[in-house]
Amino acid sequence: MDVFEHFSIFALVKVDYLKFEQTRDEYQFILSMNKLKIYIQKKSKKVL
Repeated sequence: MDVFEHFSIFALVKVDYLKFEQTRDEYQFILSMNKLKIYIQKKSKKVL
């Protein structure tokens, strides 16, 4: 991944954050759901 790609991703995340600034609870919910998804994936990999 080059610097430009990294910057693009950062810009997208920033836009997303600004978009959700009025509904920060929803944003936090999405973040926690993603963390939960990752956690479940890690757990299931350990089981396998």
